[in-house]
Amino acid sequence: DMNEASLWDFAAKLAAAAAAPGGNKLELQTAVKDADYEQLAATANALSACPHHRQLAVAAGGDGTLRVLDVLRAAPLLVLEPSAGGLLSAAWSPSRPLVFAAGSVDGVLYFYDLAAKQRLIQPVAQLQVASSSSSTGLPQQGRGSRSSSADGVPGVNVLAYNSVVPSTLAAAAGDQIKVRAVLYSALWRSSG
Repeated sequence: DMNEASLWDFAAKLAAAAAAPGGNKLELQTAVKDADYEQLAATANALSACPHHRQLAVAAGGDGTLRVLDVLRAAPLLVLEPSAGGLLSAAWSPSRPLVFAAGSVDGVLYFYDLAAKQRLIQPVAQLQVASSSSSTGLPQQGRGSRSSSADGVPGVNVLAYNSVVPSTLAAAAGDQIKVRAVLYSALWRSSG
């Protein structure tokens, strides 16, 4: 297959570069060379590669934007703005090619489905992951920082899908960790 041929070609070029007198530098051939991508207005807090399409990724920004990126283009394919307060995390669904989630600084988890029949692309579902009260009774870490909202609700700073059971999503916000079975059909019905 094509990947094996590329691997053998790369291995041959690597061996030839190492054998060349005084040269151990290998010139990589890529479609994008030292690309400068369009900048966000604030920090890029998370990046998640699409497991279904090798050119796609989603980036969560501190400016509240969620950008769908094509690695071969300098400008984003799509810019979404689910949260004015900022986004801290993003994860692409391992089982649904056009579904991804983003966690905000105010403890909300936003789900997007690019296959949903909508005139405007907006979250198909939202879940409040964190609350202002600490589950341990201890003071919240990060209160008043960029990773929490003004009212002390910790932001969703980590998202991870389970690769074995792809309908399971773990979200961490402050000292609170939530593991949820994401029933997509129920989410989409309740939010529509």
